[in-house]
Amino acid sequence: LMAVREKFGERGGALLRLLRFRDREKEKTALGYALNFALGLLLANARIMTDLAPFALAAVGCAEPDASGVSCLLGASFGYVIFGGFDWGIRYVAAATLIFTVLFVFRETKVLDRPWFRPAVVSGVTLVTAFLNTYEFLDSFPAAVSVFMELTLAGAATWFFGVARTPRELTGSEAGEKRQTVGLLFLFACLLMAVTPVMVLNIVSVGRLLALLIVLTAAFKGGMLPGCAAGVALGLAMDMAAGGEVFFSTAYAFAGLVSGAFSKHGRLLFLVSYVLANAVAVLWTAGQS
Repeated sequence: LMAVREKFGERGGALLRLLRFRDREKEKTALGYALNFALGLLLANARIMTDLAPFALAAVGCAEPDASGVSCLLGASFGYVIFGGFDWGIRYVAAATLIFTVLFVFRETKVLDRPWFRPAVVSGVTLVTAFLNTYEFLDSFPAAVSVFMELTLAGAATWFFGVARTPRELTGSEAGEKRQTVGLLFLFACLLMAVTPVMVLNIVSVGRLLALLIVLTAAFKGGMLPGCAAGVALGLAMDMAAGGEVFFSTAYAFAGLVSGAFSKHGRLLFLVSYVLANAVAVLWTAGQS
C-alpha cells in the first residue's frame, strides 16, 4: 500500500509540474501577443514631419509571420485608425497588411533570414502605398521629400528593431552587442515619440520627461560619451516629433556631455551641472531664434 501511494504521489507530482509548465508557457505566449499588440499600437502614434508614421510598419516588418505577427499587425492597424482617423490611417493599414502578407508568403524560405530582406520589403511597400496618399495632410513639406523620408525611415527602423529584438546570446560578439544597444536606443526613441503628445496637467510631456531621465541616467552611469550620444539620439527624436526647429537635440546633448564630465564627483554636483547645462542650452537657443 505504501508503494502504491508513493507511485501515485510521484505521478501526481509529475502531472502537477507538467501542468504548471504548460500554464507558464501559455502565460509567456499570451504576454508575447500582448506585447506585440502594444508595440504596434504605440508606434502607430509616433509621427514625424507633421503626419508621417512609418515606425509601426517597421514593427510589423520585423515581427514573425505567425500569431505574434498578427498581434502586431492588429495593434498597428487599430493604432493608425484610432490615433489618426480612418481617412489618414487606411493607407498605413493597407501597407502593414501587405508587409505581413509578403513575409507570410516567404516564411519557409531562407531569404526571410537575410538582413536586407525585411527592410527592403517595408521600404518597397511604403513607397508603393505612398502614391495612394493625396498628401492633403502634408501642406508644409513637398511630396517627394515626404516619400523619401518615410521609406528611408521605415527601412532603417525595420533593421534597427530587428537588431534590438535579437536575443543577447545570438549577438555573437562585442560589436554585435553594441549594435543591439544602438537598436534598443532607436526603439526607445520611437516609443518616446509615441507618448510625447501625452501631457501631464497640460504642462509636462511624458515622452520628453522620460527622454530626459534616460539621458540623465546615461550620463551618470556612463560619463560624457554615453550621455552625449543618448542626448543626440533622444533629442533628435523629440525634435522630429515636435516638427519644429532643432531644440531638444542641442539641449539634451549638451547637458549629457557636461553632466557626464561630473558623473564621478557626487550626485549633487552632477545634478547641478545637468540643470545649468540645460539652462545654458535653452537660453542660447532662445537667443538664436
